[in-house]
Amino acid sequence: MIKRIIQSRLSDSVAHAPAVALLGPRQVGKTTLALEIGKRHNALYLDLESEQDRSKLAQPELYLSVSWPDGSLWAIEIKRSLAPKLERRFHAACADLVPARKFVVYPGTERYRLAADIEAIPLEDMASELVIATGDNPWCRRRTTAPVMNTMAQSL
Repeated sequence: MIKRIIQSRLSDSVAHAPAVALLGPRQVGKTTLALEIGKRHNALYLDLESEQDRSKLAQPELYLSVSWPDGSLWAIEIKRSLAPKLERRFHAACADLVPARKFVVYPGTERYRLAADIEAIPLEDMASELVIATGDNPWCRRRTTAPVMNTMAQSL
């Protein structure tokens, strides 16, 4: 594999963050890099372009919850639509899991409430929420420019 500029930073992020997403243009080696780093860290890799990987998300309580050391739980659902709608299975999972916080991540730019206790949130803002919850991890700080590391999940 070609040594990438972000390889060590991405590896450190995967080691310390509950979730890391890798975004970028097509054909630049994102998948190769993510799979290689994922093997080293025993991370769960999800490619949202893959039908097989998307089928893993049929049970959001298995793939889209984050447990924190204090025992609290966050429920996170990822949508591709700019106008995300809540699904019954998300409500059912939340009723079973009783998460402290509930998010629907979508490709938009605005944060808003979908329900009293459920927030629609852009991916970059979700990454910031995870950083805040885990402490000030310098590898995951919010960037003011286009994100380099922001769909590899370790704890999801």
